[in-house]
Amino acid sequence: MLVAAIAAFAVAVWALFGPFSLAFLGEVDLRWAFVIAAGVVGLLLIAGPRLRPRRRRRGGAAGT
Repeated sequence: MLVAAIAAFAVAVWALFGPFSLAFLGEVDLRWAFVIAAGVVGLLLIAGPRLRPRRRRRGGAAGT
């Protein structure tokens, strides 16, 4: 779902700014793209739980 959202965002940006050359992508080493993607996924996995508010459990121990 995330990949679809990113693809839709890329298409929207392309539609807003018009066609442009993608020649610079031919010079990018694919290994670095994987390294950057892995770093982004790692940061999202670390920051994800911190961004969501915690739900408090109801009930629990007696007297609370």
